[in-house]
Amino acid sequence: VGQNDKCEDVVVPPASCPNGTGLYCGDSNLGQNTSYLYYCQGGNYQVREQCSDGCKSMPVGQNDKCEDVVVPPASCPSGTGLYCGDSRLGQNTSYLYYCQNGNYQVREQCSDGCDVMSSGTNDQCKAVQASCPDGTGLYCGKSNLSQNTTSLYYCQSGNYQEQEQCSNGCETQSSGINDRCRDIGLSAVNSVTPNIATLDSLTVFTVLGRDLPLTLAFWIEECENVTYVGGNSAAMQFSCTPSWTIGEKNGVIKDEAGGNIMYEFTINISADAPGTCVSGPQTMLWQGLEWQRCDDKWDYAYEAAKDYCEGLVLDGYSDWRLPTKEELKSLVICTNGTPTPLADFPTAPWDCSGNVGTSVPYIRPAIDYIRPTIDSSFVGRSTIYWSSTRYNATKAWSVGFGNGYAHFEPYNNQSAVRCVR
Repeated sequence: VGQNDKCEDVVVPPASCPNGTGLYCGDSNLGQNTSYLYYCQGGNYQVREQCSDGCKSMPVGQNDKCEDVVVPPASCPSGTGLYCGDSRLGQNTSYLYYCQNGNYQVREQCSDGCDVMSSGTNDQCKAVQASCPDGTGLYCGKSNLSQNTTSLYYCQSGNYQEQEQCSNGCETQSSGINDRCRDIGLSAVNSVTPNIATLDSLTVFTVLGRDLPLTLAFWIEECENVTYVGGNSAAMQFSCTPSWTIGEKNGVIKDEAGGNIMYEFTINISADAPGTCVSGPQTMLWQGLEWQRCDDKWDYAYEAAKDYCEGLVLDGYSDWRLPTKEELKSLVICTNGTPTPLADFPTAPWDCSGNVGTSVPYIRPAIDYIRPTIDSSFVGRSTIYWSSTRYNATKAWSVGFGNGYAHFEPYNNQSAVRCVR
């Protein structure tokens, strides 16, 4: 009596977590993000993780958790094929890559950039800007330009005009000299390459000479199914398959079937496939890449070198390719201590001699080093090897393993090959 009545005091229950201390998916009723995972203790919530694929509520007594991230199976954007490099994948956008099951391998360095094609069509290196191979002048027709190979064309700024149809064929001259129609009656064969082949293996032989007649006939004993592949008055190719026995076989070239003998030669037939090692492993790992350990002792023009590697089946693998310039340079070892990888000329050191005494690469004091300039685990020669990297429309980079020197060679030069994958 004498005191005012009042409302009962509100009893505030102590703050708590729904199922005790632990992890909980966000609750929108509490103003939380439902795609976040929170840690609750004493009724206080703290963000623990953002769930990229959503949050999963678990039964009472178990911590909630982020949904498992579903990783799609590795794949190529438009299936197996060729793709320009993607910077988002850490690739070089000026390289062309071969993709299979989501795995990318360098196929070629594109000197003028890479063209992304429509879905379902292989990407490709951009076409080299139109030009004449050796500047303005006369050139024999080329079949890959849809020209008549027996005609003489005048080329200026990449545009060709037919000047003359050569009744006896067109003769390709050395770089810097105009091609010309072949004279009649001056035919000569200079050489036949390669001079080794493998039993039961289809082999392409190149006949080099002057004013070679279109009727040229080619024969090697025990070499079956002789076929004319193509060529011109300076070089012709024939294929056949060495059969029956190994050893030295005689060959003959005539001006026509049953005609006069122009050249006689021998070919050594062996049982070992070119590019395979007689002993030891067939391949070798070097700086993350698998290399052909032994070269095949043959020399090729640039395009033929690329075809050789892409057609090579070695140690159970068929995805071989011609290495890029930088990949090929990574094989160079200078045993005299010159640091590698070597620079490109004219930046020193561009070869294993260290360029002592002069800036001219071919005249300088020699510093002793072991040749070939490659790890002794490899089997090879102190000669020039092709890379896939183009220098311009008519030349590609190469590396000489006599001194480690990187230079560029005309596409029609004959150089050695070591494939990589």
